[in-house]
Amino acid sequence: MFPDARDAAANIQKFQAMAGIPGVIGCIDGSRIPIRGSGGNGADLYCRRRGYFSINIRGICDANLKFMSIIASWPGSVHGIRIFEFMCAISSCKEIILATYLETEKRYNTAHAKTRIVTERAFEVLKKRFACLSQPLRAKLENTKKIVMACAVLHNISILHDVESS
Repeated sequence: MFPDARDAAANIQKFQAMAGIPGVIGCIDGSRIPIRGSGGNGADLYCRRRGYFSINIRGICDANLKFMSIIASWPGSVHGIRIFEFMCAISSCKEIILATYLETEKRYNTAHAKTRIVTERAFEVLKKRFACLSQPLRAKLENTKKIVMACAVLHNISILHDVESS
């Protein structure tokens, strides 16, 4: 869930302190969760080029590594840009999302990377907190998606209550 006005203002301040980019409320990135081969029709959609099966998840995080939005339903073979475009279409966020500029804008690119790394760290903490997400999940596909979402909710609760990941 996206933050209310007070939390948005706090996020803006925290993100700006990280790298100087003003007005950032959240950052988007993705990760893959390994799964056991699903078998049946459409199983090949979950198989990556490297020969392992996964689901592709995308999340938007705040400055505290809390997920404000997460989608855990895309097959592992789907490219991240397709999921990004879908997320923008359903949330009308494309106009306000900053993308990396050309190489000539090195200062901006550096600040952008420092800001966006928050979501990468959030996925790292999520997978560290719930080690089952780092090895192939052995559940039916629909249950696997629910497990990922449940872990994200528990991750957010842990963030809210300052529970350290082990």
